[in-house]
Amino acid sequence: MKSAAVTPFTAFALVLTLTSCGQNQADADQQSEAAASQLVEGITIANQRMMLAPVSGNPAAVYFELTYVGDAPVTLDGVSVDGAQSAAIHQMGEDGNGGMMTASGPLTLKSGETLELKPGGFHVMAMQVSPKLQAGQSTNVTITLSDGSAHSFETDVKSAGDER
Repeated sequence: MKSAAVTPFTAFALVLTLTSCGQNQADADQQSEAAASQLVEGITIANQRMMLAPVSGNPAAVYFELTYVGDAPVTLDGVSVDGAQSAAIHQMGEDGNGGMMTASGPLTLKSGETLELKPGGFHVMAMQVSPKLQAGQSTNVTITLSDGSAHSFETDVKSAGDER
């Protein structure tokens, strides 16, 4: 008797679960399509990776090489990282007392040149990274340019101990 009353509820819960899983997959597919549709002609991204911080809750770093081939110079004005509350381009420098990190202004992209965002130089700091984002996964990075265009690309997420 008791199992007969539970069976309709269980069936309803199963249908609800399967429906929501399908919806989550549809949402993920839609986000992937949106990221894929944000491509700027003339921009190539290579050697991209996101390095998680060794201490949970600290910012992660994103590195990549951006090559631009276009008719007019543009600037790299901003960046966002899926799974982070905010992101900004930073640069390492010297202040006379050792190294320091500062926020970078817009970076000019000249046709035919490659801008390297790498350890010890320009890089992206991803702040308040979701604990759900783990090494071995991937996430999307979107850069915005001065002409209003945006370019999204996928990057691997790596642990702090992996090669940078």
